[in-house]
Amino acid sequence: MSAACPIGVKNMASKRSAQVFLILLLSVVFFLSVFSAFAYPDQPSDTGAHIRKLEGIMEGKTASAYPLMYFSAGLIHRAFDLPLEIAFGILMGLCSVLTLFVLYWLFIRNAGCPMIVAFLAALCVSVILHVYIPGGGMELYYGQGGGNAWHNPSTTAMKPFAVVSFIAFAMLLDKSARKKGEEGRMRLLNDEGCPENMLIAVFFAATVLGILAKPSFAFGFVIAGAVMMLIRIRHIDRKLFAAMLFTAVVLCCLLLWQSSALFAEGGKHSGGLIFSPARAFYFISLSTRSVPISVVSHLLYPAAMLALFCKDIRPLKNNLYLTAWVFYIVSMLIFFSVSEATNPHYMNIGWTRGIAIFTLQTATTLEFVRSIGRRKERSESGPKQKRRYDIRLGAVFVCFLLQVVPGVVWLYSFI
Repeated sequence: MSAACPIGVKNMASKRSAQVFLILLLSVVFFLSVFSAFAYPDQPSDTGAHIRKLEGIMEGKTASAYPLMYFSAGLIHRAFDLPLEIAFGILMGLCSVLTLFVLYWLFIRNAGCPMIVAFLAALCVSVILHVYIPGGGMELYYGQGGGNAWHNPSTTAMKPFAVVSFIAFAMLLDKSARKKGEEGRMRLLNDEGCPENMLIAVFFAATVLGILAKPSFAFGFVIAGAVMMLIRIRHIDRKLFAAMLFTAVVLCCLLLWQSSALFAEGGKHSGGLIFSPARAFYFISLSTRSVPISVVSHLLYPAAMLALFCKDIRPLKNNLYLTAWVFYIVSMLIFFSVSEATNPHYMNIGWTRGIAIFTLQTATTLEFVRSIGRRKERSESGPKQKRRYDIRLGAVFVCFLLQVVPGVVWLYSFI
């Protein structure tokens, strides 16, 4: 027995080293893929317009309502004397890898799975798109949208801050539930090593930085967060209420400042926003042959997971999961009721829906990986129950692949 122990330890260390190597390798490949997508796009891209905007900012001819991305790309440009295209590519690659590792941190802490499984799940969420059937009347991305927009640098720059803010918010709600002694009734995230004050600071900083990168996340999450606060009102203490109220006031002030700059008279987006569901639906319908199919194409995997594993997920007792669905519903209400007065065909309101889809995919994938981990427990119930559980897992996995594969193709098309 004494001789076997060192061999076992050595094998475990070797296995862990192999997983770490594979994680690092895939991270480098992902970084280079995103870098190439933005620095040398093979598809129509918004990067060129943003580069021209940055050139105007550096020359003092223009300004931006969300300057963080431009400041960061300009800093890389000046610090390393690189072309602006390369600077944008590096920044987008770093933002995407940062998002990837935030997701990995969430999954490895809460899914109870091997590190390589958690990483692959995070990587899939980082490229997932929607169900796409060639020749089915849908374009691969345009008109459908989604959380992984490899043609739009500002959305990619916003994403890591949005994801951190989303997770921190859910963890704060979880802490409130623990204070009220609700651990046994709720499905809570692991908050070990995350003091409440630190989470409040992280939530505030990430949300403010996110709005300075692009206002789309904060625009919808202010409403979604308020809805969640009402749903969980009996768990909310004065400290958390004050923190959320202060954050909401700051965000609203920033949004008002940004709207005054974005919708300035005579500008590209002059005229502000118009509330008109009929008008919004009209312009949405111009970008797709079937609005219902476009909506359902994003929801196949999340809906399948919810339908087949609802009892395990316990959505009404699961803050991260419920927040994701509330945010998605809010974003869809905004998407189908509000449009820009000028150039509404640009569909800029859709970026809120895009990041909401991304957070919904994140919460869904966490529950999917958790369900895979419960497979051993269910197998103890007998072969019949195990077979039924495996069939459900297989059905969700097929839906998952139907959305991941088009995402891989979408990213590859830019490389």
